[in-house]
Amino acid sequence: MILFCGDTHGQFDHIIEAVDAHRPAAVIFLGNLQPQQPLEIELASILGKTEVWFIHGNHDTDSDADYDHLWGSGLADRNLHGRVVVIAGLRIACLLYTSPSPRDRTR
Repeated sequence: MILFCGDTHGQFDHIIEAVDAHRPAAVIFLGNLQPQQPLEIELASILGKTEVWFIHGNHDTDSDADYDHLWGSGLADRNLHGRVVVIAGLRIACLLYTSPSPRDRTR
C-alpha cells in the first residue's frame, strides 16, 4: 500500500497515525508540506517504518523556512519532480508545474 497525502501545511500527526495503523510501504506527499522543522525531524517517528517521498507545492516556497525545511532537509533527495522511481514495486512518475515564486528567481 502507498499513502498519497496532499496539502498537510505543517500538520503531520494524522499521517504519522495512519502509518502506525496501516504500515504502508510508502508515503508520497503531494505538495504544500510546509514542515515547521526539517522534514526528517517532522517525520522521524515513521522513517524506519515506511519510505517517504514528496513533490513540492506552491506554498513550499512561501517563506525561507518553508523552503529550507524541505529543500535543506535530509529528505531533499526524495523529491519526485521530473523522475520515475520504483516505489513498492510500482513505477511512479511525476512532472509538476507550480507558478513561479519570487524565491525561484533568487535561488
